[in-house]
Amino acid sequence: PKAQRAQLSKAAKANPKASVDELLAGAKSAEEVSQIVVTLPKDAHEALKRLAEGEGATQDAVASGIIVERLRSQGLVEAP
Repeated sequence: PKAQRAQLSKAAKANPKASVDELLAGAKSAEEVSQIVVTLPKDAHEALKRLAEGEGATQDAVASGIIVERLRSQGLVEAP
């Protein structure tokens, strides 16, 4: 349960506009995840850090949210 709460908390921070139902549905689906390494220009990295700090989230969570949101907008990934 502690790990589930932590994951739900991360999801809420990464997606502050998501409803509770959306967050719970995402947590229940327990998606398989893959890790990637991304190289950013310095100014983009600084912007990512500021965005993450402003949202109270990690850089990883914010970057993941940005990538997934873009893939969904292109119809490449289904919305939850």
